[in-house]
This record gives sequence, C-alpha cells and structure tokens, in this order.
Amino acid sequence: MHKMNNLSKFFLLLTLFNLFFYYSKASENISKKLSHANIYIEYGEVGKALAILENIDSNNFKSLITFGRAYLKVGEFEKAKTYFEDAIFSSELQDEDAYLGIAKAYLEIGKLKDAYKNIRPLLKSSYKPVETELVLIEIELKTGYKDDAKKRILKLLENRRNDQDAIIGYAKYLFLNENPNDAVLFLEQQILKNKNIPKVYVYLGEIKGVMGLQNEKKDLFFEAATIYKKQGYNLRAKILLETADQIRFTYNRNNIITSDIQEEEIEKNERLQNRDNKYVGKELENNKKVQKEQPNVEKKLELEVVEENTNIINIKIRNNLSKVTLDTSWLSEVSKNKNFLPFKTKDIFFGSGFLINDGSYVITNYHVIQDTSIVLIRTGNGKESAAKVAYYDKKIDLAILKLINKVGDENEVFYVNNFEDPKPGTDALVIGYPLPDFLGASLPSITEGVVAKTTGLGDNPNNFLITSKVNSGNSGGPIVDKRGCLIGIALGKLDTKAILENLDLLPEDMNIGIKSSNASKILGLQNKNKCKLRKDFNRVDLYELLLPKVVFIIAGN
Repeated sequence: MHKMNNLSKFFLLLTLFNLFFYYSKASENISKKLSHANIYIEYGEVGKALAILENIDSNNFKSLITFGRAYLKVGEFEKAKTYFEDAIFSSELQDEDAYLGIAKAYLEIGKLKDAYKNIRPLLKSSYKPVETELVLIEIELKTGYKDDAKKRILKLLENRRNDQDAIIGYAKYLFLNENPNDAVLFLEQQILKNKNIPKVYVYLGEIKGVMGLQNEKKDLFFEAATIYKKQGYNLRAKILLETADQIRFTYNRNNIITSDIQEEEIEKNERLQNRDNKYVGKELENNKKVQKEQPNVEKKLELEVVEENTNIINIKIRNNLSKVTLDTSWLSEVSKNKNFLPFKTKDIFFGSGFLINDGSYVITNYHVIQDTSIVLIRTGNGKESAAKVAYYDKKIDLAILKLINKVGDENEVFYVNNFEDPKPGTDALVIGYPLPDFLGASLPSITEGVVAKTTGLGDNPNNFLITSKVNSGNSGGPIVDKRGCLIGIALGKLDTKAILENLDLLPEDMNIGIKSSNASKILGLQNKNKCKLRKDFNRVDLYELLLPKVVFIIAGN
C-alpha cells in the first residue's frame, strides 16, 4: 500500500509537470505570436497582425493592448480607445500600457486635454519614460509650443543618449520645426557613432524618401535589415527587405541622370515638384512686376453671392455643377471599403483647407486642386466628403470647393465676419496637414510665428510674409491669430536655395500667406474685414476649437 501511494505521487507529479510544460509552451507560443503581431503593426502591415490576433484569446491584457495598437495604426481611434479601456479592467497590475494607449488615442482624436489627463499618472513612474515624454512632446508640437517641445526633447535626449526613440524624436522635431537638413545631419552623426541602431536607419530612410531620394531610402532599409538579421530579429529584417524591394529608384537634376531616362520624364517630375508651390527665381522675377490694380480674375464657374447676415452668406452657383466633369461612380465603393481611393493615376496631391459658411463649402489654394477631377476632404474630427470645384481665381491662387455632403455645423466653420487682414508683429498660427504621407493625415498641426511683413514678394499686395513654418501639405490651410480670427491662407514657402542662386542673398526662414480679404473678394463680399472675436485662447483650447474647421484635401484623377 505504501509503495502504491508513492507510485501515485510519482504519476501525479509527472502529470503536473506535463501540464506545466504544455501551458508554458502554449504561453510561449502566444507571446511569440503577439510579438510578431506588434512588429507587423509597427511597420503598418495591420492586416497580417489582425490575422494573427484572430487565433488568440482576445480577453487577456496583452491581446487587448495589441488590438488597441492595431486600430490606432489604421486610424480607428475610438475603437482603439475601447480596447485600451477594456485592458485596464482585465488587469489590476499592468495598466500602464493601457493608459499610454488611451493617451495616444485621445491625441489622435484631437482631445489633447484628455490625452494629457491619461498620460499624467505615468510621468512620476519610470514605466516607458521615453514613450510618455514623446506623447507630451507631440501635444506641445501640435499646439505650436515649439520652444517647450524643444526643451523637453533635448532633456530626454540628454538622459537617454542611446535610446533610438529619443534620437528619432529629436530628428522629427528638427525636420518639422527647424531645418530638414539638420535632421538628416543629426541622424547621420548618430549612425557614425553607433552603427547598431537599425530603427534610426529606417527613420532616416523615411526622411530621405520624403525628400525625393528614393535610392538612398532603399539603401538605408537594406542596411537596417542587415543589422536586424545579425541581431536575430528575422521578421523585422524580412519586412524591411520586402519594402526595400518595392522602392523604385528615382532621379532628379541633383543626381546623375542615366541615358535611358527620357527628357519627358524629367519634365514631368519637375512639374510635380512645382505643386509644392516653392518660390523659385522665376517667381521672384515675376513678383517684381506685380501690378497695383485689381488682378484679372479667371473664373471656372460664376458665383452669385447674396449677403444674408454677418455669419451666413447665400452662395448661388449660376452654372449647373453637373457641367463640371466629375466621376462619382466610385462613391458606392466607399461604404464597402473605408480605405477605398478612386484615383486611377499615381499623381495624387495633398493640401489643406477650411470650412466656411454652413459647412458645405471649403476654401483652399487653386494649385492644390489644379488639373484634377477628383477631390476628397476630411475634417479634423473625421467627417468626409467628395467635393466639386465651384470657383477659382488662378491669379490669387484661391479656390472654392462645393461639398457633396455637408460636414460642418454652426460651430465647425469659419464665419466671414471673423476674417481680418494681418498686422505687422501679430501672432500667425498656421494650421494644416504638413507632409501627410510622412506624418500621417489624421490630425492637423499648428506652427507658430508672427506676421513679418504685410505685403508679399515684390510687395505683392495680395500676400504677406510670416515666420511660421510651412511645409508641403500646409497649402490652403488657415492662418489665424490667438483669437481664432482668419488673417490669411497658407500659400507656400520661400525656396532659400533658389533665392541664394538668383539674388546672392540668404533670407531668414520666411513663408507666404494670402490675405483673408482676398477670400472675401472671391466670395463677392465688400465687408470691412474686421474680426468680431475678442478673447485670446490658449494654444490647446484654440487647437480643439479649430480642429473640426480645418480639412485635409487629397486630389487626383
């Protein structure tokens, strides 16, 4: 009997050991799958991540966090927030990741106060200090507190010298707010100091791609893949190699152009580059000849505007809008596939704009929608519509878009009685979607500066100069003061290199806006252009106020 008991104990221990081994292996397998899913999310391959997550219990903390990250990546921020909130209730100990995720979701929705509220508990802990600080830096940059963001990122970089995310955070600050070339130089210096930082190689490659240097981007991705492979991160290496293989080499006049590149391709690339609306030497020459009289207005459709009151104007299009060639057969596809884009050509252009009147019209730059037949808009709070070009003035570079679906209400538009021309030295806050293919286009960003001059290049009376940062994608976005009054529309940036070559001088970083009175003119209004708003807003409140009014524009054929 005694021997039998010992034998029973032996089998019991063996059974427990086998069960422990089985569950350990299962747990290890789940951890590996979650790790792979998170890597796919990091590189934007969310479909593959979700395919992995479908076969994993979705009610445990780590799975919920991964689901949240996936939906955060594809822009479904409310859904992401729900997963992060569920994660908090699924765990009593590991809730830092969840609060971090909720803060990021609120940041992407544009509710910056709520983002700060959720990130604040993590500030006093040592849990993921770099990610926490980067969220705060993002809040400061989106609301135009550039100096505060710079102090914070420099302090973070000093404390975390070898952290790749801190290095990338500072490079991002330089690229967006100071000089893109300084960002490139900084990253190249970091790589010289330490070659085993593949994430920095990838980010430098992304910047090179935005600058049009696709061949250098491809090389950097290959380098990063090689490093990851040596470090044992085979999946990261595989994804980067696949991405690099899809990058097509491009050429421009600053590169060696091989004999098989046709001249017409070069001309096409130059035409596309001009869509960034940089002021080159020829434009400077033309601006010297600006006439003081009212410019000749070129109309695509005539407007009949009746002023009804100080807020709403009755815009009547005399010509039937159906006469404008616009393919809308794709509209039904939108309900089937949220990410469906109806463009048949590869030449797609991005810009910014803002809602006016009753939320049925948008003002933007003419060059944003020039030679396009399909125009889509999305507001900062996610409302979407297709649009038709209702009117344009090529000389001033303004256009009015008529939206197929009304997207704004009375609190989500710029009213014409809040237009006011700029005054020297006043605040000039540019809000729009700079570099959307690099930074994303879910939310606009604010850059701060002042009105430097109330006329443009060559004393062009329609324009004015600002010190606020303007990048490709900002074109057509509103320029406001601290009250939220519209003082202008972002037009473009000075090409300092071209000015140096043509005029032998290097100007300070100046950018160009169109005076808001020009928007009044194309609306047929002869008001005094005096803003009725009196209260100055802090930057966060101003951002949340403007968020639904500013639109991202994507146009093509």
